[in-house]
Amino acid sequence: MNPDLLKRQIAADKNARPAVKLGRLQPIYFDDETFHDVSKHFGEIIEICRRMWTILGFSGLITPWHEVDPRKELSYRKDNLQKWFAALENMDVSVGAYCVICCSVSDYTKHERPALLLRQVALMSWVKKLRDHAGSKEKVDEVAKFIEKFLELQVSKIGRAYIKSSSVVKHRFEDKKKKWFLDTYHRIADRISYLDSNGIDYNQWMEKKFDNCLKVFSDDRVYITHIVNVNSFDPDFEELLAEVGDPWNNIRRFLELPSDCKFPDGFIPKGWGISSDDSSELKNIAKIMGDGFYYYKDGTQRRGKRHYVSNRYLIIKCDHSNFEEFKDSWHQKSLVSAKPTWAEYEKWAMFPGVWNEAGESLIHTKDVKWRKGSK
Repeated sequence: MNPDLLKRQIAADKNARPAVKLGRLQPIYFDDETFHDVSKHFGEIIEICRRMWTILGFSGLITPWHEVDPRKELSYRKDNLQKWFAALENMDVSVGAYCVICCSVSDYTKHERPALLLRQVALMSWVKKLRDHAGSKEKVDEVAKFIEKFLELQVSKIGRAYIKSSSVVKHRFEDKKKKWFLDTYHRIADRISYLDSNGIDYNQWMEKKFDNCLKVFSDDRVYITHIVNVNSFDPDFEELLAEVGDPWNNIRRFLELPSDCKFPDGFIPKGWGISSDDSSELKNIAKIMGDGFYYYKDGTQRRGKRHYVSNRYLIIKCDHSNFEEFKDSWHQKSLVSAKPTWAEYEKWAMFPGVWNEAGESLIHTKDVKWRKGSK
């Protein structure tokens, strides 16, 4: 905690706010400037705990505190949680990061009551050690994001998520007192720092490494230690650095395409998407052509969806230079059967010169009525 802030808290009028006792430490009194109400974070706590409960597949095991009337549950225990929140402020860890870390290593029984989940004495100690090791509040936030990204990859690529607490919580072999700590999460902080120093995005790095693991493990069991530890699954840095500079990455991420998906024509149709009756996985798409056809790695060809589908001459080219202009309306269903604006057609038509500004045909095809607007 900031020393000046601590001094102001201790020097504050003792009648201004109730004291918060932190273990054996002297009570800290808060004034209007230094008192932070934990209830402001209730929405964030509920949202994260619900999300982690669902991701980890605990639904149906018990009725968790955050299912029926979570705000009432939190308000009922507000004084208790205020002490917890003060401890987080003292160790300089955000509520969001703590909730993610807490839920990731807690079994479903801890979700019975808020305090049972959030005020685990050992866990508070472990998170404090993680904060000291990471060096900043922001780095702990990155560790939490790393954990969430890993769980999301498990769900999307395997179908279920899991983190074994026994693979995360350890003690050093030479430590006779067996002081436990979040060993794997310490390693995550180190990994993030190392990747940052080499100009590598850890999200991209993790996706590559996860795919490398799946090629080997036939039982689809990819543990977080497989990702964090240095091993033969580590992606090649030179390939990753080359991909970092690839201007198509924004489009790949937006459309959830694999990082090695190609665009041979240098553009795709505005509003492109897979065929409505295609049940295959996006990760297996190898390339997308300018006319909207796409190919899987096994050679299968499909015709994709796009905007302005009524006439092939209305295809509007999209690449990394104009993608941001189209991004917000990409999934707008009404544009599938609509017509482009004249501005769109004039600037980015795959087949320019078929119509003029008035929509009159310049070749043997029907006239069109341009959609109003600039996009």
